Amino acid sequence: MPFEEKLIYALKHPVREIRKTAIFIIGLKKMRSAIKELEKILIYEEDPIMIIEILNSLKNIGTEEAMEIIERFKFHSSSLISSYINKFLVHKPINDNN
Repeated sequence: MPFEEKLIYALKHPVREIRKTAIFIIGLKKMRSAIKELEKILIYEEDPIMIIEILNSLKNIGTEEAMEIIERFKFHSSSLISSYINKFLVHKPINDNN
């Protein structure tokens, strides 16, 4: 099994730290093939730390599809998640007048 397939398979591992590590590596490798799987996890994941890790990986992947997923979480019910996205993940236009 290719390494990238193993990473996607590891997203369903019962051990949280293994899933978290797989998510991190997916982001480092900018694995576009994992975007849909990461999006599926976001539907049921309740742990804010895991959600933030997934959003960071999506930011690293950086495709339009990945950024659209992040945008959908800007107004998450968890203030921790929504403020993190708005501070660190969403590009804000630079004001050239300053």
